[in-house]
Amino acid sequence: MAKSSGFRFFLTAFSFRVYVRNPVSTVSKNLIIVPALNEEPTLAALLAKARRCRPVDDIVVVDDGSQDRTSEIARSAGAIVLKHPVNLGYGASLQTGIKYALSHGYPTAVFLDGDGQHEPEDIATLLAPVVSAECDVTIGSRFLSETRYRMRLLKWVGGRVFSLIVRALTSIPVTDPTSGARALNRRAMRLYTLDGFPDEFPDANAIILYHRAGLRVKEVPVRMYPSTKRRPMHRGLNVVYYVFNVFFSILIALLQEGPVIEKE
Repeated sequence: MAKSSGFRFFLTAFSFRVYVRNPVSTVSKNLIIVPALNEEPTLAALLAKARRCRPVDDIVVVDDGSQDRTSEIARSAGAIVLKHPVNLGYGASLQTGIKYALSHGYPTAVFLDGDGQHEPEDIATLLAPVVSAECDVTIGSRFLSETRYRMRLLKWVGGRVFSLIVRALTSIPVTDPTSGARALNRRAMRLYTLDGFPDEFPDANAIILYHRAGLRVKEVPVRMYPSTKRRPMHRGLNVVYYVFNVFFSILIALLQEGPVIEKE
């Protein structure tokens, strides 16, 4: 089934009505949000490792229309499962997880990719500045870590260009603007539910929106590993599409009215 933007909007709007019931923080737990698409080979090990890490309290897996046993594996591992009826995209999966976090009163949320690229042991590093109110959003950088990360040339060049653009537009010294490893407080989470927030690749463009919304951003070192998927999102023609999509999304973010996050 085709993923028209109108269809995505309908389904994510429906999800918002389903999940957002109580917008006030009522718990002191941390929620890990795992967007997943056909992650049967890696998900069980990832969730088992995340469960052993502190301060992990609850894990929600957003199954983005998988055709394998992703949802079954997530449930067996004790995760909360939210399943899209069709594939809506990475950004839409993050939005679904965020809406769940907001409606259930979680004060913080961490994004952890289901393909095993992110290291669960770095969750504490991502959360610490947010929990201490040093910032509203942390972004995990593979380039600040002592562990070397091998990246394809086109994506490396794109990342460097995006980093320069983000720095020029926001003055935020980001080294890894395409990193999906992030932690957010409730104010930052609410940005993801606003009309016009990118629902496909909220990476460098999202950082511009963070800045325009007045959110404080901090980068922290994390470890990352190459994806083991046969057709990862950022390889082959996918990486060309991704680079152009992010460039276009940055332009849209600049042309949009500045986002306004209302107080709870």
